[in-house]
Amino acid sequence: IYSGQNKVHVSFTKKFKDVPIVNITPMTALSGNAYYVTNVSKGGFDIVLLNTSRKDVRFSWSVVLVHNPVVSKSIATPSVPTNTPTPTISTPTVSPTSTITPTEEPGNITPSPTQEQNENDNTVISPTISPTVEESTE
Repeated sequence: IYSGQNKVHVSFTKKFKDVPIVNITPMTALSGNAYYVTNVSKGGFDIVLLNTSRKDVRFSWSVVLVHNPVVSKSIATPSVPTNTPTPTISTPTVSPTSTITPTEEPGNITPSPTQEQNENDNTVISPTISPTVEESTE
């Protein structure tokens, strides 16, 4: 492909019986310029550069005639969701608990039971704990 151009047509000297498979290889560095083969027929094909080149670009090519060639297709892959949920990590909060400290030490604690009636008219006996504080007269 000559400098300033982006396409060349290659004609076969003799037409093929069927459309051949074409392979091309660039013989000149392309510096990021892509290329592809198009318009393949029994009589020839085109080589196309995506961008025009500032210098001549050489290609070598070969063709193979295959009867009933197998065409491979890519397998469709499931799309990946773009909104991936982000896990949220929450830090537990700790509430302080109060501890009650008595200011006076109780002396003798004497339990004394009390008797009550509950809603089913049953007698319930529960202990009542009353601290006894001994006072000092010193």
